[in-house]
Amino acid sequence: MDELQFIVAKLNEPPFQLNLTLVDFDEKAPTELLQLLVDVFSKLDDQLKMDVREVPKEQISAKIVQTLNILKFKMPENEQDQERFVQGLENGDKVVVYQILHWALQRLPSLQKRAYLARFLVRVEIPPEFMQDDVLQEIHNTHRELQSQFKEVHKQVDALRAQPTKPQEIKTEITTLEDERQQLRIKIERLKKQTSGEPGFAALLEATSGLRQQQDEESRLNENMRKQRMALQHAQQRKEEAQRRTVGVGSWVWLVCEL
Repeated sequence: MDELQFIVAKLNEPPFQLNLTLVDFDEKAPTELLQLLVDVFSKLDDQLKMDVREVPKEQISAKIVQTLNILKFKMPENEQDQERFVQGLENGDKVVVYQILHWALQRLPSLQKRAYLARFLVRVEIPPEFMQDDVLQEIHNTHRELQSQFKEVHKQVDALRAQPTKPQEIKTEITTLEDERQQLRIKIERLKKQTSGEPGFAALLEATSGLRQQQDEESRLNENMRKQRMALQHAQQRKEEAQRRTVGVGSWVWLVCEL
């Protein structure tokens, strides 16, 4: 599959679903290509959502280039090539736009995660002369501490998501145990009917023994279900707590960045 076919195929998939043909895509005007590029990048960062007809091209290209640098896109090394790249981006040049789209659509899920983390973890550069201010120095230090906390919380969330025992698996196990318990209840009722009115003591003792064993088995299943429910509850609590901490720390980092 060549570059053009790949781009069109990806744009026709979620989350875009543009229903484009190769001809439709190839005939797009420069402004339409630039808008399409912005729409794709807005899936990585909501702050990039814009109407290119209402924003200066220099501002659009500056935001896209900044995002590309954060996402580790390999920019041209030569200064003149960089200028041509930026100029082509501003003009909606097919060569430049196709190159960026192809690169981004190849790795969209990983770029979404990287863009999310970068929003909170990107280093804020402050000129040394301003760092003499005690208040600014304190804010900067707080910002760095919050970033470190965010990293740790995010690692914990990833670890929870990677745990082999998932809440859904526990729910499935509980359902299985409940089915087994129901089958045991049926057996117990059957044994009770068999022992009622039975004249022979030996037969009655045998049936009673079987009934006792089945009741013990039911108790074991009940205990297993209780443990599974507790494990499920604890897993959900850990997940919710990690998510709350992620959101809380992320909000503080964002607030400090805005300051």
